[in-house]
Amino acid sequence: MTFEEITNWLFSQLPNYQTRGKSAYKENLDNISKFIELTKLNHSQIDTIHVGGTNGKGSVCHMLASVLQKSNLKVGLFTSPHVFDFRERIRVDGKMISKKYVIDFVLTNKEIFEKLEMSFFEMNVALALSYFVNNRVDIAIIEVGLGGRLDATNIIEPVLSVVTNVSYDHTSILGNSLEKIAKEKAGIIKRNTPFLLGFDNHLTKIFKDVARENDAPFFLSNSFNYECDLKGLYQDQNINTCVSALKLLKNFKFSKEDISSGLENVKENTGLTGRWQVFEKPILTICDIAHNVEALKIVFSQIGELQKKTHVIIGFSSDKDIERIVKILPSEFKYYICSSSNSRIINPKHITYMFKEKKLNYLTFDSVFSAYKTIMQKSPKNNISLVTGSTFIVSDFLKNLDKV
Repeated sequence: MTFEEITNWLFSQLPNYQTRGKSAYKENLDNISKFIELTKLNHSQIDTIHVGGTNGKGSVCHMLASVLQKSNLKVGLFTSPHVFDFRERIRVDGKMISKKYVIDFVLTNKEIFEKLEMSFFEMNVALALSYFVNNRVDIAIIEVGLGGRLDATNIIEPVLSVVTNVSYDHTSILGNSLEKIAKEKAGIIKRNTPFLLGFDNHLTKIFKDVARENDAPFFLSNSFNYECDLKGLYQDQNINTCVSALKLLKNFKFSKEDISSGLENVKENTGLTGRWQVFEKPILTICDIAHNVEALKIVFSQIGELQKKTHVIIGFSSDKDIERIVKILPSEFKYYICSSSNSRIINPKHITYMFKEKKLNYLTFDSVFSAYKTIMQKSPKNNISLVTGSTFIVSDFLKNLDKV
């Protein structure tokens, strides 16, 4: 089988949260545990950092990887979802996993995958751990896929666990209150393992209590003064969480210069895209994968500071609390509600009534490119375009940049 055939099989044959949403979610660790037992995958031989949270966990993972790479460590990085290429999810020292490794791994274990009926994400986790073990990384940064307690990544035994923040997202799975969501995310706290919380509010006690029950040393993020090439107001908190996490790594050495250089070169070192990504022409366009209330509030606030007429290309995954999101959309912006090449993006026609109720100015489009083309044709050059609401919407835009 070719790489394309392998990835098509991964996406189409088995439950896949990226295309199917809630129906692909497995509410236990049985499959990944059984796979590790059957294949004798000794993932405990590598040190890991486990990072969860509603927003910022991907950015923090990439920041950590960049700094640790700068300090001459061999660093594995597992994140999701991907923007362009499936292999973006799994990297060593910033380089994507090879196509050959993906092919060989799937063909070798295909029978086990089918027997266990493993989900797409469970197979991703197995592939990542195998790749990191075989590459003998010094440390691997592992991003939680969804929630924490029952996420397939929770099979690891990290040297440090981190939760960046808690807000509303995936409520149909994690619960419809912040307290319930926090308890799910606190599930990555491991016995006798340091735990870092990237915020401090009324939910802090939940994490403190779980840490105490597990004899896990508890820490809150501190404030630091570092620059980062990942722009956006929300990155300040992520920088603080990253540096606070680094300070807790007792068995790894790095200098202030490593931290500075690593944070200033995250995109180059790790290949991160879609976080306040700016394009100057033909009009100022900003891409950001913000996809829930809290993340979008920050993005809209920062856009508002530019004080220019703003055109927002937006689309939503069907599992999001879209009504809650629409309520916080600024009324002064014009919205271009889009479909996507990914089937999880809801048809704009099913949500226009929400925009009507709030009396928002909007149009609907079959694709992100057609929406952007309309903006380019009809908007003055001093206007701004924002592409947001979903990783899939941003991905569709970036894939079509050459057509602009």
